[in-house]
Amino acid sequence: MFSGYYFQNKSAPLKKVFQRSRFKGFSVKLNFSIIQMNKKLITSSILALLLPVSVLADINFNPPSGNATISPAGVVVAILNFIWPIIVAAVIIAFITAGLLFVTSQGEPGKINQARNAVIWGIAGIVVILLAFSIMSIVQVGIGIF
Repeated sequence: MFSGYYFQNKSAPLKKVFQRSRFKGFSVKLNFSIIQMNKKLITSSILALLLPVSVLADINFNPPSGNATISPAGVVVAILNFIWPIIVAAVIIAFITAGLLFVTSQGEPGKINQARNAVIWGIAGIVVILLAFSIMSIVQVGIGIF
């Protein structure tokens, strides 16, 4: 496919080899810095994909003993762990909608006030949520559940 220039003159730079092809009127010019960058990208991608596999060495595959007792604190913690991601998603959606209200208000005082109120109520909701979770943990520690 390529001319025999490289094989006749071994001291020639590789760039000259890839500048011409056998097809008439068609020349191929490769940029070697891009090829090197692609090699680095492929190598780092393979390493990034294979690195988490080393975590599997630490997983305990033994089944539980079956003597587990369910305490009220365990139920509360399970419920809180289930609810927490839902609440975080709701807060993010609330702030995104408040931001969209600000963007689409176009300087109208009524819409700006509505967007400002949405942000204020979003912050108030975050404070209430954090207080609820902290009060729950304070009560659990105070009673001695944990």
